[in-house]
Amino acid sequence: ACALLGDPANILFDEPCAGLDILYQQELISLIVSLKEQGRTVLYVSHDPQEYGSFFDRLIFLGGPGPQVFEAGEFTGQTGAVHETAMNITEVYRRLCAEAARKETEE
Repeated sequence: ACALLGDPANILFDEPCAGLDILYQQELISLIVSLKEQGRTVLYVSHDPQEYGSFFDRLIFLGGPGPQVFEAGEFTGQTGAVHETAMNITEVYRRLCAEAARKETEE
């Protein structure tokens, strides 16, 4: 709530759903979607693609061989459902981790 005081154009959320039950998670995600619709820039940090799978525009994986940047459309499945998107994100992340581990053993 403090981050929204002063009507900022840019907002950083760092693991905002940690410790929240599913109802509060959904309420927070609705708020974030509303902020995006107002034209605000939202930087959302999370380990759980189920959280951000419905609203991200650009996804950046940090670590491994360096930052990997993807657009939202690269993860949208046939139905575009959040669960399907999250599964696609998880699979790409696993692949990137495996590639990074393989490169480390080669060095």
